Amino acid sequence: MGNDLLGKKEVPVKKVPTAIEIKTYIMVAKNKLTLYRNKKVNSIKMKRKEIGKCLRENNLDVAKAKMESVIREEDTITVYDILGPICEILKEKVTYLLSNCECPPDLRAALDTVIYASTRIEVEEFHKLRELVMLKYGEAYINKADSNADKLVNVNLIEKLKVKPAADAFITIRLKQLCKEDQINFEFPSEVAGFDPLSVQGNPFGQPEPINPYASQIQNPIQNGGDQGMN
Repeated sequence: MGNDLLGKKEVPVKKVPTAIEIKTYIMVAKNKLTLYRNKKVNSIKMKRKEIGKCLRENNLDVAKAKMESVIREEDTITVYDILGPICEILKEKVTYLLSNCECPPDLRAALDTVIYASTRIEVEEFHKLRELVMLKYGEAYINKADSNADKLVNVNLIEKLKVKPAADAFITIRLKQLCKEDQINFEFPSEVAGFDPLSVQGNPFGQPEPINPYASQIQNPIQNGGDQGMN
């Protein structure tokens, strides 16, 4: 009898994530998004002053490099703005999530978007949330969300997370916007002749902080991807 007991292997008990754990990570992540967003906004304001100084000193190449950095930071702000409302949705639906063996179809787009973003932005709590979701729904679900296999991840977030250089003409147009707002007299090359800077949407330098070009979609954060999960 004793030998039989010694020969048996203990089956590890699967850890079940709790509502408190998930809610805590979501709330902390949302707070960090707000904090990081504010830092990005302040960084852009500082870089705007640096860009203006470069243009006044006729240093166009450095101004372009700094403007490209501003554009990347604006993309990151857009990602934060998309994830914030999604976090709020998931926080309110934690009990619903945990009561299902598989992710409910109406929350797939929201949860897939968070899982996709978790390895692409530096918010530790999203990594922790990813681990808890894997305990609940399995590694196969995580892999599908991470690769966007079902095309449910927010398309704007995917686009803004891409690492790609900004077009030189677009950078120049953005510099012209800055010059108009700050009344900087600078002669630009002729490669963007014919473009009206004011016709370009999303001028961050005419407002206290960068305008999110997808602001109209933020109130429905799983738009352009979420509808598929509800069919």
